[in-house]
Amino acid sequence: GMGGSGGSTFGSNLQFGPGIKFASGDTFGDDNSFGEGDTFGNRDTFGSHNSFTSAQFGKRASFDSSNDFAGVTVFGLKAKFNSSNLFGQGTVFGPRAKFLGSRNEVGEGSSFGKGLRMKGTGNTLGGSVSIGSNSVLGPATHVGAGSKFGANIVLGEGTKVGEG
Repeated sequence: GMGGSGGSTFGSNLQFGPGIKFASGDTFGDDNSFGEGDTFGNRDTFGSHNSFTSAQFGKRASFDSSNDFAGVTVFGLKAKFNSSNLFGQGTVFGPRAKFLGSRNEVGEGSSFGKGLRMKGTGNTLGGSVSIGSNSVLGPATHVGAGSKFGANIVLGEGTKVGEG
């Protein structure tokens, strides 16, 4: 915002209305509820158990665990996630998204730009997802039927593709 590049710091258990536009470099705690269509800048950091609906994020957004992304969410370059985050159908991930943790669930019809890195175990990708080239899926990833894979993709041990 005005006067300096430092973002704002928001705590926990806050409720935000729809259509809010946030600046870059903001920090959010846990258990916050965001309104439909809220828009975020670059390099925003979020804790756990936050809920979003049809939100849009700039580049390098970072999330801890158990966040819920309902509706169609758009992430910019290099978004980073820990564990047990839940993403709705048609989520759009920019290039070089990174999943450090496990048990994240991505809805069907979602798309990943090139350079996706899933380091954790047991992440689930719905059917008809699109995975960009030069990506790595961690062990025991479950990828739904009808999905498209780019070139140079590494699938971790025990991964299942197209079952169920």
